[in-house]
Amino acid sequence: MESSAIHDWTRKNGRPRTARRELVLCLLVRAYFDLSFRRSVGLLKLLQPVLGLGRVPHFNTLQKYNRTDGMTATLQGVLAEVAAPFWAVEETISVDATGLLLHGSGAWRSNKDEKTPRDFAKLHVLSGTKTRATLAIRLTRGAWHDSTQLEPLLEQKPDDAAARRLTGDSAYWSHKNCAEAERADLQPIMKPK
Repeated sequence: MESSAIHDWTRKNGRPRTARRELVLCLLVRAYFDLSFRRSVGLLKLLQPVLGLGRVPHFNTLQKYNRTDGMTATLQGVLAEVAAPFWAVEETISVDATGLLLHGSGAWRSNKDEKTPRDFAKLHVLSGTKTRATLAIRLTRGAWHDSTQLEPLLEQKPDDAAARRLTGDSAYWSHKNCAEAERADLQPIMKPK
């Protein structure tokens, strides 16, 4: 986790912030074990010496930083560094999306009242077909269409990537997306509508 993508905050006044490296580590442990924020604090206290944490943050602190855009950008930076070696071996990349059900007060209301819509998000993924590695991700609201998300995913492709082909389903089939794929030096192979 000693990465250049994880920068610490600078603060002049107030209580010192928890180190960003420690927050990222705590949030990754929480996501890996699929625990609530309160339960993850208990596990983190047990793992504190092993993980090298200075102190375990309060569960409200974890919730707060889990919601911020800065933490999302940090985790995307970590993913970009982890995915860098896979870009060199992948010749064909694939794009798809999946729906994620959001939990919270909206989920409780939708269980009690059928008229209340359930809130969900979409995870758009650019992955390799040879290694099945996740190369790029983008998280959006559930109502956003898949075809609008190909361009931001392709912006994460490094210039020296070995990829030459892009596959996808009919949700990504459009003239604009084919032009974007060709601009990124990829041959689009998509199922037509």
